[in-house]
Amino acid sequence: MDKKGSPQLLGMRNGLSLGVVLLATVVALFEPGAATSQASSRPTGATTPPPRLLPAMAYDSVRQEIVMFGGLDANFFDLGDTWIFDGTSWTELQPATAPSPRSGAAMIFDRARSEIVLFGGSTGVDETWTWDGDTWTKENPTIRPPSRTRPGFAYDGARRQVVMFGGCCFLGDTWLWDGTNWTAAEPPRSPSPRYSPGMTYDAARREVVLFGGSEGGGETWVWDGTNWTQLFPPSSPSDRSAFGMVYENALRRVVVFSGCCTPDDTWAWNGKTWTQLITNGSPPGRHSPGMAYDVARRRSVLFGGIDIDTLTVFGDTWLLRRSTWRQIL
Repeated sequence: MDKKGSPQLLGMRNGLSLGVVLLATVVALFEPGAATSQASSRPTGATTPPPRLLPAMAYDSVRQEIVMFGGLDANFFDLGDTWIFDGTSWTELQPATAPSPRSGAAMIFDRARSEIVLFGGSTGVDETWTWDGDTWTKENPTIRPPSRTRPGFAYDGARRQVVMFGGCCFLGDTWLWDGTNWTAAEPPRSPSPRYSPGMTYDAARREVVLFGGSEGGGETWVWDGTNWTQLFPPSSPSDRSAFGMVYENALRRVVVFSGCCTPDDTWAWNGKTWTQLITNGSPPGRHSPGMAYDVARRRSVLFGGIDIDTLTVFGDTWLLRRSTWRQIL
């Protein structure tokens, strides 16, 4: 499978200093069909999710739990499992229906409709799915965005709609989901095409924040429901893609962690500038983790990802509260 046909590979190093030997190693791991529709096996009765990268992860504020779906396992096979995290432990669910195994899907909680929305992914084509806490439902909108993996995805609380931007490979479109249908937005200005950016809703400033991404140049953009505006903060994280990014309601800040290809740094956005946090402890640096903010317990949750230098796929769970990282699983 060549790189163009393997969206999971694109951006692993974002074209930045990936050695020929390492690239050949990664490509060799992705045999034809390996990251398509085949789910990997795992031990029966697992009490923690298997290690993975590129999972879809979102906080369900109605049921006060984090939901995780799919991703790529340590053998680079697509997963199709559904897990919930209650702040202490993970539980695997067995819904009667579910999306096909996939990685790089976009997922967020739609507060207006009290359900999680999932779009696309490596085998998801142009599918839209919703999760109500018990059941996955495949939606049937009359208008659908083109298929993609790793777009920016956020719920715009001020305008009560899901916003999607970009995705693999090198899309630069903006789409809006109202619970029934997708609408292609046509803003006069827009970020350049990219995939694997960070994107979240900043409730304090009532705008969606987008940072970085492949070919993103370390840029910061905001969406006001009509237009994208590029900001030029005095300080900023280094150019990166495939990182963890959440909005922490309790502290009214956006948080970014690690990514490709950066160390284990943690940054915060206050609406005007980025500040690197001096943290107590830290997860190892990683590419393509899942990350969500647990509103009820006032802490960010990080799961999985990959060390692109060693190809170690993580299965650890970390919590960030204020400036302290702590591994719990």
